[in-house]
Amino acid sequence: MKIDIVSYSSIMGVTLGMSPHDVEQVLGKSTFSSINPSNYLVNEYLLLSNRLIVVCFDKIEFGSVIDVHVNVFDSDTFVVNDSDPISCKLLVNTFSQLDKKKYVWDDEILFLELGIVLGQFDYEDDQYPKYIDIFNIGSQDDVIDKGIFKPFDCSSI
Repeated sequence: MKIDIVSYSSIMGVTLGMSPHDVEQVLGKSTFSSINPSNYLVNEYLLLSNRLIVVCFDKIEFGSVIDVHVNVFDSDTFVVNDSDPISCKLLVNTFSQLDKKKYVWDDEILFLELGIVLGQFDYEDDQYPKYIDIFNIGSQDDVIDKGIFKPFDCSSI
């Protein structure tokens, strides 16, 4: 599957700032909905391709998308900011060349300049679900300031 990503903006047609109604127009009805401890609305969408998309909306009274989490597979290709298609295997290396502000925590790499987090990309052949998150500018500053995410040197990639 080809997945379009626009830095700090959208993935698979879901754009940061969309209302729950707008997201439903793109993805269909959510398969699960909950309120997290921070009082954010979290909707899960399971697409026919067996792909899970989790959309987090800010405080319920505002209801706009602040984070989108998409499970991805080794067979996927990605178009980032209108680039040529990039294979899943080359995504970490390509992002590392594009983004000079990289941070790591556990199995996640945060690309601050792109507004993207890649998770579990060190596993081969869909052993565990890989995922991509897009986020709003500034929303990750707290985890960097607290030292949860550490600066990452990608020279070994």
